Amino acid sequence: MNLNQFQYVAKLAETKNYTKAAELLYITQPTLSQQIKKLEDELGVKLFNRKKKQEVTLTKAGVEFLYYANKIQIELSRMKVALGTHKADYEGKLHIGLVNAFGHGELYRHMMKYSESSPNVKVDFHIDNSPELIRKMVKGDLDIIFITTNFFDRIVTDDLALASIYSSNIAVAVNKDHTLANLKEIHPSDLHLQNVLLVSNKSSVYNQITTSFKDANAKPNIIGESSQEDVIKDVAASGMGIGFLTDSYNDELQDSAIKLIPYVPTIERTVNICTLKESLKSKLIADFYQYTIDAFEINKALED
Repeated sequence: MNLNQFQYVAKLAETKNYTKAAELLYITQPTLSQQIKKLEDELGVKLFNRKKKQEVTLTKAGVEFLYYANKIQIELSRMKVALGTHKADYEGKLHIGLVNAFGHGELYRHMMKYSESSPNVKVDFHIDNSPELIRKMVKGDLDIIFITTNFFDRIVTDDLALASIYSSNIAVAVNKDHTLANLKEIHPSDLHLQNVLLVSNKSSVYNQITTSFKDANAKPNIIGESSQEDVIKDVAASGMGIGFLTDSYNDELQDSAIKLIPYVPTIERTVNICTLKESLKSKLIADFYQYTIDAFEINKALED
């Protein structure tokens, strides 16, 4: 039994599908199946119900296993993050690349905690689009980048170390007095002829949003493009137009003039931490990489 198997069970329980779980874990489907079977054999119980043409679901034993596995992962991640605060003797500079998009609030908070625990490490942030961040990392100008899953499909990943750290769904931001504010979910057809601020055409979700319009034969009145969260919030709050954010802003906007409404079809945005495998030979880069993964694993486990 190992910690990777805990993550495999959690992801399979979340997705209820071997193929999707394997993709999100960046392993092959046969590897995932073998590891789950190996774990079940070791425990002597079945963790999942498997039926053809049906979703994979947890057994009663699987539910109990996942409960304890999550507790173990939370404590282990807390330990690693706590130990990370004793690394203040580090000195150096980290060049971090961030995709030019909304929804990085939680990431910034973890970066601030890291800076507090490692005052001798200078962290420089570089904001750009995903293809440019990848190019700069490969060139050696950036140590670690945070970009969306969509762009990994276009590059060879053999030389990359990467891990999914958080996901969120696209939501529509409207003024609370807007005629659409009473809807429980918003479809492309609801945005027909409405003033809409699109995300930047360099955004990973731009094509998905515009394709959803075309598929529904919806023709919003596009008033501009921006992935800057302050601009999107201002446009929505003023009633000038409708924007797109992620559902990760729900708590933050609770007492504001903006209401977030789920967008259908669902468009998920997954953010990954990525570096060159060769770069992990640097203890500073390797520890920052692991620190970030551990910090977000605590968040995920607590949410579950």
